[in-house]
Amino acid sequence: MGVHEVTRFYVRGRDELVEGNGVELIQHAKVIFFWGGNQKNITTRFGGTLLCDTLRDPYKRGAMIAGTSAGASAMSEVMMDSGDSDSLQELGGSLGFPPGSD
Repeated sequence: MGVHEVTRFYVRGRDELVEGNGVELIQHAKVIFFWGGNQKNITTRFGGTLLCDTLRDPYKRGAMIAGTSAGASAMSEVMMDSGDSDSLQELGGSLGFPPGSD
């Protein structure tokens, strides 16, 4: 498949991303993959950071951005979620649509 290097970037908290950690890592990436978990957790840490803004550059150059489950949901402009939050647009009961990281 032509993969020469795989690098894992684990984020413990939002402050790491606000500081710009990981920016150099993704600038030349050909594929960026988000694994599943909790999409609200991903967007809360990632959205609005320098890394999030920088992620758009490799995509514009043709890099593939992919994810499974929550990793894929978090990349959208709006994602489905449940729970109480002021940022949710509620749709029947506790199902809502908070902002994604797009």
